[in-house]
Amino acid sequence: MRKTIGVVVFLISAALVGLAQVDTGSLVGTVKDPSGAVLPGVTVTAASADTSVATSAKTEVDGNYVITPLKIGRYSVSVEAAGFQRAIRNDVVLDVQQTIRLDFSLRIGSVTETTEVSGAAPLLETENASLGDVVASQQVEQLPLNGRRYADLAGLTSGVAKVIEGPVNGGSSPTNGNAGGSFAVNGTRGDQNNFLLDGIDNNSNDNGDLAILSSVDAIAEFKIQTSNYSAEFGRSGGAVINATTKSGTNQFHGSAWEFLRNEALDARGYFESPSDRKAPYKQNQFGVTFGGPIVKDKVFLFADYEGTRIHSAQTDIVTVPTQKEVTGDFSDILGGQSMSCGPNSEQPCFDALNRPIFTSEIYNPATTRTVGGSTVRDGFGFDTTTGLPIAGQANIIPGGMSPLGLNYAALYPAVTTPGGGNYIVNALGTHSVDQMDVRGDENVTSKIQLFERFSLSQDQRFQAPVFSGIADGGNYNTGNRPLDTRGFVLGYTHVISSSLVNSARLGFNRVHYISNNPTYGQQYPPSGLQFPGVPNNPSINGLTQFGFSGYHGLGEPLFTPTKSTTQDIQLNDTLSFVHGKHWLKVGPQFRFDQFNLLQIGQPRGNVQFSGQYTAVDPGNQQGSGNAIADMLLGLPVSGRISTVTYFGNRQHSYGAFVEDTYKAAPNLTLDLGLRYDYATPLYEAHNRESNFDYTKGQIIPDGTPGYPKHLANVDKADFAPRIGLSYSPFPSHPLVVRAGYGRFFIFYEIRTGDPLQIDYNLPFFFEPSFQGDGLTPALTLANGFPPLDPSQALSGVTSQDWRLHTGVYDQWNLNLEYQLPGNILISPAYVGTKGTHLQSLVDRNQIPTPQPTFDQSLRPYPQYAGFTSIVNHGNSTYHAFQLKAEKRTSHGLYFLSAFTLSKSINDQPEICCNSPWPQNSYNLAAEKGLSDFDNRERWVTSVDYALPVGKGQKFLNRGGVADAVLGGWHLGGIISQETATRPTQALRGCCERIAREAVIWRTPAPACGLTSTIFRFLWVTSAMRGRTFSRVQGRKARTCPPASTSASTSRFVSSFAQSSLTPSTMPSFLSPITSSQMDPVLRA
Repeated sequence: MRKTIGVVVFLISAALVGLAQVDTGSLVGTVKDPSGAVLPGVTVTAASADTSVATSAKTEVDGNYVITPLKIGRYSVSVEAAGFQRAIRNDVVLDVQQTIRLDFSLRIGSVTETTEVSGAAPLLETENASLGDVVASQQVEQLPLNGRRYADLAGLTSGVAKVIEGPVNGGSSPTNGNAGGSFAVNGTRGDQNNFLLDGIDNNSNDNGDLAILSSVDAIAEFKIQTSNYSAEFGRSGGAVINATTKSGTNQFHGSAWEFLRNEALDARGYFESPSDRKAPYKQNQFGVTFGGPIVKDKVFLFADYEGTRIHSAQTDIVTVPTQKEVTGDFSDILGGQSMSCGPNSEQPCFDALNRPIFTSEIYNPATTRTVGGSTVRDGFGFDTTTGLPIAGQANIIPGGMSPLGLNYAALYPAVTTPGGGNYIVNALGTHSVDQMDVRGDENVTSKIQLFERFSLSQDQRFQAPVFSGIADGGNYNTGNRPLDTRGFVLGYTHVISSSLVNSARLGFNRVHYISNNPTYGQQYPPSGLQFPGVPNNPSINGLTQFGFSGYHGLGEPLFTPTKSTTQDIQLNDTLSFVHGKHWLKVGPQFRFDQFNLLQIGQPRGNVQFSGQYTAVDPGNQQGSGNAIADMLLGLPVSGRISTVTYFGNRQHSYGAFVEDTYKAAPNLTLDLGLRYDYATPLYEAHNRESNFDYTKGQIIPDGTPGYPKHLANVDKADFAPRIGLSYSPFPSHPLVVRAGYGRFFIFYEIRTGDPLQIDYNLPFFFEPSFQGDGLTPALTLANGFPPLDPSQALSGVTSQDWRLHTGVYDQWNLNLEYQLPGNILISPAYVGTKGTHLQSLVDRNQIPTPQPTFDQSLRPYPQYAGFTSIVNHGNSTYHAFQLKAEKRTSHGLYFLSAFTLSKSINDQPEICCNSPWPQNSYNLAAEKGLSDFDNRERWVTSVDYALPVGKGQKFLNRGGVADAVLGGWHLGGIISQETATRPTQALRGCCERIAREAVIWRTPAPACGLTSTIFRFLWVTSAMRGRTFSRVQGRKARTCPPASTSASTSRFVSSFAQSSLTPSTMPSFLSPITSSQMDPVLRA
């Protein structure tokens, strides 16, 4: 181990840090004389067409040259040597992470003579074996994007599968947005993608998505690399989405735009009647960009601003008590004699005294007694002998009601319509976003370049809850949800010599998120609404939540307020050295992460009312009782309250890499790389965390003598080889054979919220619960919660393995590239991925053999409830055939068509949020099945066509008004078709229950309304997203097993598949501006 650490220290000392050239490109090639002999010592210069910045290199003894790193853009490449004519090649376009081979054959003559080399740079990737696609600025801006999220265009690439939203993979993060990312790549989990912006990590460790979401019009281009990328890249095993912001140039340029969407242009929802009034909706997105020189050829500036304003309404239909009911008068809901008894639930009901039981009859719990082994009570306002209602008194509570219950009941608004769902409100919502980027580029000298970029986004969301004021009644998505994001990067490049270049990056990102109720910060609740036993804590003020069977609840939602702050500091640098046939890059990486969170499930308490205390018999209500009546009498059936804790998680990671691009032969390039990574365990800054010792059966706080620091040991020998080759077998034919293998360690997994943190354990956190039985209350409104005592709680435990292995993906691919006439590239590929030691969840305190009457005593540790145990036992496999056809823009036409035929298998998805648990934690092999993101077939095509109209075009080739109005228009769109095995919206109502009594979203059962043939089409329409045609098929119907048992099926069954065809906003028309002036942009 000491030798291992020594190697890492040596690599860190050898270079400054690592990964700083990831957002740039390179030029390589060979220079020869007319006889074909190589020419050493020749100067090759790449001059930027935008900024006139020139970068030079000299050929080595074998005639090879490398110019790196170069900013993306358009270049003019020239070659000069004494005794030869000067050769120049114009309009060479360099993309992110692209290495272009430009070979030159010089003619004998004077250097004052110039030979211009014609022809576009080749499309073939002859210098590396990674798979992926570049999405240029034109496509980023002009292809349809709902919400203007540039990363969504990653779905245009082979191997990319959608991640479903909901309870399995990609569910909402408890703290911020859609967790788990929005797509999975080549069989890796959705949270394993690595977003980069200007060479700096741009990942939110809260939800596995982008931290900085720059405007589409600020992105110069991005590249998605899906397999076998360079050893420069660490962190995770999914795709690398590598974006670069625009820079200023020697010409002033800018744009302005406005997008409008409202209910008048929106299509109706599928389930909306043509006669229904559309819910109000207005959306405006607008912005400007500006760029140009501050000092010509020296200092450049680019800035952008984008704003979003959304005004909408959410129609809520809920049930509230009437004005008579909130005062204790339930006479209006009293029905006839209940007919729910007998063998077939069709006979009249009587109590043990042979008195009739009426529907919705309210009973007096103070009269509870046992007759013949059965519980009986007297109804309010009913004759105690005959059980018949007394006129003017029946179902009216005469007195003795709880003051707190009455005060809560008075918060309900008046009904708006009779019957069930008697309160309808259009709850208004607003969403306001202001975001900006500012970038400066400086050419300090001919050998030193700097750039800085600052990004800021302020996102303000508000959704009114169902009720106004302190009554609230909302959920986690109502109230105020401000999100503040900012990022900074400083880049430095120093050309030390023609063969030695150093490039560094310093970056900082911060994401701050809050979710709170509309009255947050006010001194609520008043004394008449305070629930006894709830601590007076200004940071969690609000009304204790009351929930009711049959009625909408009152009070503040669970998990509010939430306050989370994630931030990271990164320091990267790459030393690049060219020697002979070797192009070496070396460097380490430093990263320091923080994740600070205040988020408690029931900080003000949660109290439930079931109607059992006002029913004839709490064990057999027979249609009697009422939850509001229980509240008025001060008798909840259950309650729970959480202690308030705040934690600050920290993690430090260190990496080092070396990469050798070796030109073994003129037609053979080898990529040989090795990466080392080490990450500390996730730990709490003040040691407020604890783990579970399974040998002693007790909870161990951090810092306990005899236990490892931060309560876990992690791997310290994570070496990841990367091997690739590119071979051109026929020099006269545009064909390349590429193959590669790489190992990718996983150092960042999404773990947010109390179920997934060892911070939420005793003694720092506990959540006592109180359960009544309808006879003897465990809580009353008069007494509230007793003093909080950990011994009162049958506490669950969140644990992690003391020996945490690093998750790893092994990936391999074999791929061909062939360039057709017309600037078209065809590329078939085979891709494989194997995941090992993937993070997963088990219950290490699960009941081995369920016995409902004494389940708890059968647990391995009966003093505790179920465990949330974080382990590294997950496995996955993926195999795919992928086919891509791409036409780079020529004659105004661009298209990319990608097809994937794949199969993805795993035994558990990512563990974020509401991931399903194993049916049996003692038999994880039974969980093996198709991945929830398994896309068996997927085909997607994107097209952009510049209409040949206007100045310089085939039609209306003139300037003036005609060109201003009709010129520069584009026609474009995206169409996709896929077949996927996954739960769909139609299946969400189905579940199987397992031994730990949690709900799992699994194979559908007949109760879902599914048949054994083909189900009808489901159409979902919107103006922004286009139309989706979905068909759900099923050949086998399975029923849900009883509670406390395990199902015999795998998690997902291939006989249930969804096929969909999605034309996304096709066609769309866009009119771009010129780069030399500020003109408005019209996009329809």
